[in-house]
Amino acid sequence: MSLRRPPLLSRLLLAVFLRGLEREVITGDLEEEFQHLAERVSGVDHARRWYRRQAWRAVGGRLLARGRRLVRIPAEKTMSGRSGRAGARLGGRARGGWVIMGELFRDVRFGLRALMRQPGFTGAAVLVIALGVGANTAVFSILDGVLLRSLAYPDAERVVRVWGGRALSKSTLAEMRENVTAFEAVSGFSSGRYALTGEGQASEMSGAEVAPSYFDVIGVRPALGRAFLPEESEPGRDGVVILAYDLWRGPFAGAPDIVGRTIRLDGVPRTVVGVMPEGYRPVRRSWTVWVPQTADPTDFGDWEGTAGTVVVARLAPGATPERADAQLAPIAQAIRDENPDVYGDEFVAAATVTSLQRATVGSFRTTLWVLAGAVTLVLLIACANVANLLLAKGESRGHELAVRRSLGASGRRLVRQLMTESALLGLLGGGLGCGLAWLTLWTFREHVATALPLGDRVGLNGTVLGFALAVSLVTAILFGLWPALRALRPDLRASLRGEARSPGRAGVGRPGMSRTLVAFEVAISLVLLTGAGLLIKSTWVLQRVDPGFRSEDLLTLHVNLPSGRYEEEGARVEYFRRIDERLSAIPGVVASGSISFLPMTSQHMSTLFTVKDRPKREGSPREYAMVQVTTPGVARALGMDLLGGRWIEPSDGKDAPRVCVINQAMSKAAFGDDDPLGEEIQLFGWFNATVVGVVSDMREIGLARPPGPGAFLAYAQLPGVGAMYVTVRTAGAPRELIPSVVEAVAALDGDVPVSQVASMDDVLRLSIADSRLSTAVLSIFALLALLLSVVGVYGVISFTVSARTYEIGVRAALGAPRGTVVREVLSGIAVPVALGMLAGIGGALGLARMVESLLYEVHPRDPAVLAVAAVALLLAAVAASVAPARRAASVDPVRCLKV
Repeated sequence: MSLRRPPLLSRLLLAVFLRGLEREVITGDLEEEFQHLAERVSGVDHARRWYRRQAWRAVGGRLLARGRRLVRIPAEKTMSGRSGRAGARLGGRARGGWVIMGELFRDVRFGLRALMRQPGFTGAAVLVIALGVGANTAVFSILDGVLLRSLAYPDAERVVRVWGGRALSKSTLAEMRENVTAFEAVSGFSSGRYALTGEGQASEMSGAEVAPSYFDVIGVRPALGRAFLPEESEPGRDGVVILAYDLWRGPFAGAPDIVGRTIRLDGVPRTVVGVMPEGYRPVRRSWTVWVPQTADPTDFGDWEGTAGTVVVARLAPGATPERADAQLAPIAQAIRDENPDVYGDEFVAAATVTSLQRATVGSFRTTLWVLAGAVTLVLLIACANVANLLLAKGESRGHELAVRRSLGASGRRLVRQLMTESALLGLLGGGLGCGLAWLTLWTFREHVATALPLGDRVGLNGTVLGFALAVSLVTAILFGLWPALRALRPDLRASLRGEARSPGRAGVGRPGMSRTLVAFEVAISLVLLTGAGLLIKSTWVLQRVDPGFRSEDLLTLHVNLPSGRYEEEGARVEYFRRIDERLSAIPGVVASGSISFLPMTSQHMSTLFTVKDRPKREGSPREYAMVQVTTPGVARALGMDLLGGRWIEPSDGKDAPRVCVINQAMSKAAFGDDDPLGEEIQLFGWFNATVVGVVSDMREIGLARPPGPGAFLAYAQLPGVGAMYVTVRTAGAPRELIPSVVEAVAALDGDVPVSQVASMDDVLRLSIADSRLSTAVLSIFALLALLLSVVGVYGVISFTVSARTYEIGVRAALGAPRGTVVREVLSGIAVPVALGMLAGIGGALGLARMVESLLYEVHPRDPAVLAVAAVALLLAAVAASVAPARRAASVDPVRCLKV
């Protein structure tokens, strides 16, 4: 018995669809003929192909016969000829369906063979498609995770943020609950950091202080235990906490008795009453604990603890944001009328609601849509490139298509075959593109997760893969439609007589379309290059903004004193005094000081201020000042410039006169051109301090935000803050001193957690991470577009040279100068490149407003950036033209004229 066996898949196909004696007869005959072909006639490969065809035919015939039996109507139920005709039509549909499926299968098989015969063309086309689809898939996955997919809350579209950016008293929250019927529930939260002690090494937890009804607003309840009770928001009854699932499974090892257990947060005992569900994504991804926000029912007007509260609400069923806005307006107007010296008209205008997802994403929304538009343009360039490749391939297949048409193939049949090949290219490129998208997201996963809100939701899922498939198919239609339609109008006589080599006839009608596609690519590339250039210049300018302090050789860390252990103000003051003392004694440390909020972290505390004996201007609201509480060593550690007076000194203690140091912006806002030294200002409505010094402005919130009025207070005179940032000025690289600094802080008190250890240069880079990320991504897209445009220019010129080789050879034989030939070849591409650049300049100027909000001190129509982009694109086009032009100049007339 021969060891040669038919294909396994075909044998399984026959075994599944054939039954009993029929299967034995058919498989036996096929096996006998297979062995005959394999051993005596054509070889094993041919025999296997023959066996596959016969197996498919046998199965198809069997299924068709079953279909006819299913639609046959019994004679006793046939009441008229209409029923017979209906059965015939159904049977015809069944046969037609199998015919179409068979033709489609043959088209796919033929298309794969055609692509395999030209591996160079196939590889180039698949790579170009993969670049376009991969870039679009990666960006869509970001859009899906950040913008398009709802938050993981029930009816998430009803969860809104109220009065964004405004601190509201607890009485205002109560008034909303009572008077705004558009809200089903109203609550609020503020982020905080808590020291977890008693569970091994002290650690710092990020969490939230939430107002009553918070879990009703988000619609997610703890998986274990319960949510907070209303009475647990009263002072003295708030000793409870809810844990995140990961925190419970981590430090607490998933203890089954966790509910009811007492832990210590900030040194205060709190009873665990609940654990959030696994996979729950909080509003801030870093939150791991939730505690109640306290409110004294006897003093509901108090503002304590509400300065950073973000108000959230759940819209009632059927309610709209517009209805909520209308009900909020009277509350805002009443507060404005009661406090005319505090609030302006903008306070009333800000009384609106926004979806929580939109509020969380914020300004990143514009950035992401700009990137989506850019990557779509890259895909269009890829389509144009592949269309050019298909046009060139169609020219080489002109004889084949003409023969098939002359033998009776319909135009629709040829178009379907060519579109099938395009679809195969699209699917192959799409599959590779998904791999490139995954690799891109894997490479940027840390940057995306940290720079983007909700960035941890970004990834490849079913929706994203479905998008990639749709893009691949749409792309196949876009780049394959025109070359396929060209097959409907072939010049049969010229193709069959081989006139493709005749002078002036090669490629008739093709170069015009190819050059149009090149002009399109050049225009889009110039738009992307200009946009990337604007962002690069903006980021370059932003990185050179003076922050008002020296970031080099500066180490920072966060220290959070447990309030239970350091309840006394004197103990807190003494702790930070000893910290500065210990750190200053470390070799290599130049200076050390502590400050309440680290610059460039978007954390700040602001309050209204007034100047003694200087009345406020009529009709204008009072101004706010950002307040920092510091120890004496901060000025030297940060490298701040003292412009007048003195800095805070160790003698500025609790019993000494209260003092403050102000910045230039506050000096100008409060005192104009007068000398502020010795003047008295009031902060928080009760803290009066004498100005003893003026320092240069420091950008505390971000490099892009100009500095506003600011004041620095002595920590010994306002020691209410238990969490401080320690700044350490070093003589060398700050990273080398991290172990010594952390060890010194831990040795002072092992129950005080140390976190966020980083150099100030890293903090600065992180503060502009969103700008750097958008610049990097758009620059990559622009370079990709430039590369594809170069490929397009090169392809068109190469196609032109190849099509006109015979003509060039004849002209060279007749004595035409080679320079003239080269100029004529290059002139054919110069016009579309020039037209494309003109269109690109217009497009770049017209789309400038789209990127205007992303720029810092750069005009969206910057002529220098536009000129550089145009020159770069022109040089790239010239470089792409060199090799084909040299090939045209080196054409051998003798070889070209040989028949």
